[in-house]
Amino acid sequence: MLDKIEFVVTGDSKMHCGGCEGRVDFALRRMHGVQTVAANSKTQRIVVGFNQARISLEQLRTRLAEIGFEVEEVSVQG
Repeated sequence: MLDKIEFVVTGDSKMHCGGCEGRVDFALRRMHGVQTVAANSKTQRIVVGFNQARISLEQLRTRLAEIGFEVEEVSVQG
């Protein structure tokens, strides 16, 4: 089953361009259990489709922090 989470970038380091969006996409899609990623630098939102049986929200949040983006959860569906 595919769960979805939406994050908003809250830290000082924001997504500024398509390159930032691509970096988020590449970093998250490499994680087992992540199926879809949509990052938007204009809204500072990141929506991830994932299998919660294979990966946790904390793992997603940690990976985003590793590439420089502090995030908060906006919504979780699943």
